[in-house]
Amino acid sequence: MGSTGATGVTERKASPGLKSRMAAAGKDGLRKTKRHWQLYLLVLLPLAYIIIFKYVPMYGAQIAFRDFSIMKGFAGSDWAGLKHFQDFFQSPNFSMLIENTLLISLYSLLVGFPAPIILALALNEAGGRVFKKRCRW
Repeated sequence: MGSTGATGVTERKASPGLKSRMAAAGKDGLRKTKRHWQLYLLVLLPLAYIIIFKYVPMYGAQIAFRDFSIMKGFAGSDWAGLKHFQDFFQSPNFSMLIENTLLISLYSLLVGFPAPIILALALNEAGGRVFKKRCRW
């Protein structure tokens, strides 16, 4: 065990070989990385995809919170905070815009959901083995 410090918490002393074990673990990890470099190379492409197409576009999302000016760019434009959102929610067209958005979504569901099912059933009922094989390809 260790001694009790001024705060009343028992302090533990590090064992003398701790630094050498940590250094050995670091070297062992580096050795394993060098040995399996192909696996890290395989992970590199999906990681690059996620960074480029998922994280980098988040930088552009700040345009909603700025008084954006093309001449000043992202960094030079003044910060607006939630002003644009307040303007949108308080506009007289807000309820009409939300209603239109919901109706368009509903209509696209009503038309887009059953259409592929109906097409699949119609193709299945169509006669001819050659035609069915061509449709599956």
